[in-house]
Amino acid sequence: MKFGGTSVGSAARISATADIIEAASRPTVVVLSAMSGVTNALLAIASGEDDRDAVLDKHLAAARELGVEADTADTLRTILGNAVTPAETVACGELMSTRLMHAVLQKRGIDAVWLDATDFVSVDATGEPDIDAICRNAASVFSAAGEHDVYVTQGFICRDEKGCVATLSRGGSDYTATLLGEALGATEVQIWTDVDGVYTADPRRVNTARCIPGMSYATADTAARRGAKILHPDCIRPAMRGGFAVRVLDSFHPEASGTEISPTAAQAQGFVAVASTVTPAGTVEVSLIGNREGVGTAEVAALLGYEAMQGDGFIYATVDAGFADEAMRMLHNAFIE
Repeated sequence: MKFGGTSVGSAARISATADIIEAASRPTVVVLSAMSGVTNALLAIASGEDDRDAVLDKHLAAARELGVEADTADTLRTILGNAVTPAETVACGELMSTRLMHAVLQKRGIDAVWLDATDFVSVDATGEPDIDAICRNAASVFSAAGEHDVYVTQGFICRDEKGCVATLSRGGSDYTATLLGEALGATEVQIWTDVDGVYTADPRRVNTARCIPGMSYATADTAARRGAKILHPDCIRPAMRGGFAVRVLDSFHPEASGTEISPTAAQAQGFVAVASTVTPAGTVEVSLIGNREGVGTAEVAALLGYEAMQGDGFIYATVDAGFADEAMRMLHNAFIE
């Protein structure tokens, strides 16, 4: 179960997320992001701004409200105080949020253990996850921890090939969760966020976008790589290798069914979603995800007035940034609705 920053963004959200964890089947591994806004604050500190007290105060205030300050205050201070390098500083967000959650779960009488992700998540010299090492080290660390109902650990943070603390790309907690799902033989990985699944388009930009109940691995992977905002672009690949389902769920509305991504998920035929990504030149590639007989690059080009290209499982057009939102709405209206 991976929970993003908004799911642990305040004492109230930490408590609500603890409710979801408490109700989940066990054993389960819980992967947390930093509290919302904390990673940006830590990046500023790593760049030379002296605002550590504000970050610490945010966590101490949450600990007080949750009734776990006595159990966590010294640990929170030590985590932030011991950070020296920029990467160590940025990693404090996940280390602190997981300490809070672990204390809350223990206060509720849940058999939970805290684990440091930098003991088992690593990247190679190119910055890519070292899959073999992650599988080997995760098996060792979790075995040494013994049997527990809940294992609490961090997303995003890792070690590099020299053994120094490092981080995955932003949004990397999704990736951590599916990498661990692969390493530990998970039956399912749940990505808990603040929307109720993967949508046919970014609902902030296309107000008629709707939740997609089911997606194949290939479609979800393509959507993520073409700019769909809910999933880290690399997080589906471990699920493909491991054969487990990925469910995208809403921690603010846990009763919602969300989106299932798996080999057996029931997926609509034809075009499934619209996504966009910014190019290095500042233009935007707007993509129509899926395939439909009789619709190709000519139809998309005629609609948008820009040249369209065919990709593997998608059609895209490179448009001016100012036209991107309108292009997404036009594609959605014409081919998704």
